[in-house]
Amino acid sequence: MIDVKALLDSGATGMFIDKKFAEGNEIAMRSLDKPIRVYNVDGTLNQGGSITHEVTLMMSHKGHKEKVVFQVCDLRKSTVIIEYTWLQKHNPMIDWKTGDIKFTRCPRECNVTTKKCKQKKAWAFKYKTSVKEVDEEAKEKECEDNEETEDNIYL
Repeated sequence: MIDVKALLDSGATGMFIDKKFAEGNEIAMRSLDKPIRVYNVDGTLNQGGSITHEVTLMMSHKGHKEKVVFQVCDLRKSTVIIEYTWLQKHNPMIDWKTGDIKFTRCPRECNVTTKKCKQKKAWAFKYKTSVKEVDEEAKEKECEDNEETEDNIYL
């Protein structure tokens, strides 16, 4: 397990992990069939170039665990970026003043267990999470029917 700080980004259109972080932690990467162009918020092409690889990791935070496919790209200041659709699906309760995040409104498939314990203080807009590598053969079986990809990604 590797503890990381993830950026919750309601404008992001994908789940991202920093390329240098993935390489430095020797996380196994898979090549994509075709590169994905990456655009910044202002519409300019990202200087880090296109996304050519992805990784599958187990992401966990305070009782919430799930397999996530992250696209590998140059994030510079962030290690992991969590996208809008993930936020929409899990609808976490976020206290922006304290940084507390609670998973009380997740869909049933998350199987989140709620514990009554003191919540740790986090930095605003940062999300403490852990990631670890996942058995790819098991993930491939799970994802065979979900082959859609986007041509453009916005950070």
